[in-house]
Formats: sequence, structure tokens, C-alpha cells
Amino acid sequence: MVTILVIEPEQAPVTREVVAELRALQAVVGGYLEAVPLAPGIALWCNEERNLHGLRPNRLLPEIGDIIYGTFIIARTGSDGNWVSLTDKDVTHYSRKFRNRGSSH
Repeated sequence: MVTILVIEPEQAPVTREVVAELRALQAVVGGYLEAVPLAPGIALWCNEERNLHGLRPNRLLPEIGDIIYGTFIIARTGSDGNWVSLTDKDVTHYSRKFRNRGSSH
């Protein structure tokens, strides 16, 4: 099990424990995963078909100059490429970054 941050449209970020496997993370975002790197070892993972299935707008992400649609997660990967738990510092930082609906500040 790993700790991730889940950000749903119009909701505050929440931490969740999930099995550290692809299918479990795909289930959270509702489809195939696309990674948007945020920091070394940390990425935003969203539905790669986010603009095709009528998903609701979630947050503006200036890093890519686009809006992320649908539920997305923030997850950490280890040096071996496997998912590992976010640290308490990660959770605090990204909860603040994505706390406002439609904002990434």
C-alpha cells in the first residue's frame, strides 16, 4: 500500500492508501495514466484521455499550460520506478498547491 493524494473536481485534495499497482491507480483516475512531472520523483497522474470523455474540468496547471480534466492523483516513485508513499511534506505541499478549485497556486 502507498499513500497518494487524490484531487477530484471541485473537491479539496484527500490522501488515500492504494495498492501500488497500475490497475489500482488507473481505477482512481478512471482510465489509462498520463504522467505530468512536478518535481524529481513526483508526478501528477491523470486520465490520458481526459479531454475525450466529457470529464469535468478540475485544475489549471501552468506547468503544462492546460487544464487537467477529471480526477487526478499526485504520487511518488522510487529510484526503481515503483510507486512509493508520499511523505508528510509532499502531502502538505501538494494539498496547498491544489486546495482551490480551478487553481494550482
